[in-house]
Amino acid sequence: WCACEWGKQVTVIAYSSRIMAADSMCILDDVVKMTGEIKVFKMRGCLLGVCGEDITAEEQFRAWFKAGCPDDARRRLPGKFDVLVVERSGAISVWDQRLLQTKIEHPFFAIGSGREVALGALERGATARQAVEAAIKWSPRCGGKVMTKRL
Repeated sequence: WCACEWGKQVTVIAYSSRIMAADSMCILDDVVKMTGEIKVFKMRGCLLGVCGEDITAEEQFRAWFKAGCPDDARRRLPGKFDVLVVERSGAISVWDQRLLQTKIEHPFFAIGSGREVALGALERGATARQAVEAAIKWSPRCGGKVMTKRL
């Protein structure tokens, strides 16, 4: 569904029922550096959940998104990252470092290294928070506290 490399992503972000949840762990060079990282943002009436390898590129994406996604700014940002975006309408999409959008045709979704555990939990009826809690428990590259935002 999305042409990106997942090998080094460290996080889990899940969305369901107008709630986006994320873990809060940050790893640098395979060492846990902090467990208070904010990965979910509210911007232009949308929820954005950011995961990837390059904080600078993620910040550039947020600035581009905040500016209304201007066409003249379409370029490849450095690093590898994905952003789970949920619009006011509930439409879900994933954006990557190439500023390419993939629309998701499901009522819930998850990204990051813990996405498989989270998607399984969501499929079985878990909330976004519960899906992230499951990923923290079962995925070695997820951790910290669960942080949530409501659409």
